[in-house]
Amino acid sequence: MKRLITLCLLAYIITLFMRGNAFTIDDIKIRHFHKPEWEMPFLTSDQKKQIGSVLSQTFHFIKQSGDAYSFVSHDKKYKIKLMKQKPMSELTWAHFLPLPTKLNPFLTKASKKKKSLRAHFITKSKEQLKNQKNLYHHFNRTKYINKKTPFIDNKGKRHYIDMDDVEFILRKNG
Repeated sequence: MKRLITLCLLAYIITLFMRGNAFTIDDIKIRHFHKPEWEMPFLTSDQKKQIGSVLSQTFHFIKQSGDAYSFVSHDKKYKIKLMKQKPMSELTWAHFLPLPTKLNPFLTKASKKKKSLRAHFITKSKEQLKNQKNLYHHFNRTKYINKKTPFIDNKGKRHYIDMDDVEFILRKNG
């Protein structure tokens, strides 16, 4: 039994090591409930066509940061930032564990930090949208984009991502 546990643990560690910093769709799928304050203003039919046209292109990996993956469109005119969900998610699982009371301030502080990170990110994106730096932002799960956009990750693998299920910011390049 001890050997089995050791082998399972070793296999898990090797899997984590081999994955490294690879792009995965699970990292970017929206995990939070719908928030009305994060909604986009209604789009005109011209804006919908433009965004649909942009999202029909293949996007190529540029870089990865702590909170997002960045890609550039095939024509190099647009950039898209796909937001990672883990840095933004709260530590809700930890509130169900019977932890010592000394750890409660740590958990509260960590949850507040993640909430403020998301709020700062959304506020900044809305400001950039008003200043016309951003073309579009998407923070809630929706059903109206209806696009599975091809993305090529840092290892050259192609992923088709349902844009209704991810948080992203779309902007003109440059």
